[in-house]
Amino acid sequence: MLATRRLCPQARARGRRGRPQAAAHRHIVIHRANIERVDELVTMAIDMGASRVEIAHVQYYGWALKNRAALMPTREQVERAVGRIEPLRKASRPHRHRRRGA
Repeated sequence: MLATRRLCPQARARGRRGRPQAAAHRHIVIHRANIERVDELVTMAIDMGASRVEIAHVQYYGWALKNRAALMPTREQVERAVGRIEPLRKASRPHRHRRRGA
């Protein structure tokens, strides 16, 4: 998390200086170890200037397939995460259809 604390202010500063972000669309890969922080990760992506955030779980190929049991969130973790994401989704909807220059 130390790196993200350092990178967020840098990303915001780039946006203020008019420099383009690497991408306006951010992907967040979720697994058992970080799913409890999914709302923080989404908020961080939005703070970094993301206009769209996609949340996906780990793709279970190669190493991840062998470690699927350790990576797969429990049903309870998923239900809690959905409960934390829905308020963020609802809060962002009015901004989704805002016209440029309005």
